[in-house]
Amino acid sequence: MQVLILHGRPMEEPSENKMALFNEGMISLYLYTLISLTNYNQDLNPVQTQCGLTLVGIILTTIAVNLAKALLAIMKLVRRYFMRRALIKKMSTTVSIKTEVKRMSILNQKAIEDRQTVLQER
Repeated sequence: MQVLILHGRPMEEPSENKMALFNEGMISLYLYTLISLTNYNQDLNPVQTQCGLTLVGIILTTIAVNLAKALLAIMKLVRRYFMRRALIKKMSTTVSIKTEVKRMSILNQKAIEDRQTVLQER
């Protein structure tokens, strides 16, 4: 499976492929360590406790890395959301300013025309 992930790249994003490869590597480490806990190695009792703690460490590391990746993805989405929101607000402000400038120029033009008519009437 690890060779398929390395050469086939089944996910679209490279970070997803790296994460899948990391998870596969951790599964392999877990299984190799789990072999030491079988009855085949009964004479290594003192080492079995350390192997059990190693298994717990592998599991906790895997969970921590996966949670960190998920949190980073969520932070990217939230950041992208707020950046788009700010861009839309900036664009709408720009459009409203342009509309206001046009409205003011029309009002100024009307004021100039009114002054001219008043001056012509005198």
